[in-house]
Formats: sequence, C-alpha cells, structure tokens
Amino acid sequence: MGIVEIITRSIPFRKYETDISLIRAKLAGEEIAPADYPELHEDDPLWSIMGRCWVRDPAERPTSKEVFAELRSLQSSLKQAQA
Repeated sequence: MGIVEIITRSIPFRKYETDISLIRAKLAGEEIAPADYPELHEDDPLWSIMGRCWVRDPAERPTSKEVFAELRSLQSSLKQAQA
C-alpha cells in the first residue's frame, strides 16, 4: 500500500482517525477506494495495476515481471500520447 502513499503523498486509509476504526474496516473487507484519493484520478490505469497486486490470494497477484511489463507499456502509451 506504500505505492498509494508515494503517488498521492497521503497515507493509505487516511479517512480513519483511529487504528481501531481502520482495523474494523479491514476486518470487514474494506479496501482502498480510488474515490478517497482525488490526487490520482479514478480512471488512472495505476489503480487497476495496484488492485491486482492487493488481491488477498497471492497466487492471483501478478508477478513483479508482469507489473514491470505493464508499467513499461503504460509509459510507452503515455509517451505516444504526448508526441
């Protein structure tokens, strides 16, 4: 979840004022919601990549190699759009 903090410059789950309220939310299955971080638009493809990395079952998460390939592809797309 550190990537959210790096990208948005805000701590993950910042809407919770106490540790216990955060723990309760996580136990209830709450995940980071893009709507809570307007610094990174909800449609940004990074949310999709991050969401797949946070899947509870490690076997369903992408490998670092797959994430790197997606980020490279995204970078190329952005460069082409700026040209």
